[in-house]
Amino acid sequence: MNFEFEIEDLHFAIELEKSKDHRPDYKHSDWTQEDIDLWREGELTYFQMFITSTHPNGQSLTHYVPAILLPIDQEEELQERIEVFLNGPTGLDKILAHWDAEEADKPEWAE
Repeated sequence: MNFEFEIEDLHFAIELEKSKDHRPDYKHSDWTQEDIDLWREGELTYFQMFITSTHPNGQSLTHYVPAILLPIDQEEELQERIEVFLNGPTGLDKILAHWDAEEADKPEWAE
C-alpha cells in the first residue's frame, strides 16, 4: 500500500508492507490490550513502514518503522491509524527535525 502527500515543501511517500512474522516484545510494547487482542484474532497485523521525504532540490531521506500495528481489511481505519502515528512523537515532527538538522549541518561551501 502506498500513500503520498506534501507538507512544508516536502513530498512524502509512504510504503507499507505486512510483517507477518513480527512478534512483539510485550514487556516493552506500547500497544493497548485491545489492539493485542485484535492482533491475536487476525483483525490487525504488523506492517513495516518506509517513509521517503523528498526536498524540492531532489535530496531525499528514507525513514524506516519496523513494526506498526494496523488493520488488515479496513482502509478507512488504516488511514486514521497512520495519521495518528504521523502526528505522534516519532512521526512527522521527527522527520522534519531530521531535515532541519540536515540543513543546519551543511558546510558553508554547500550553501
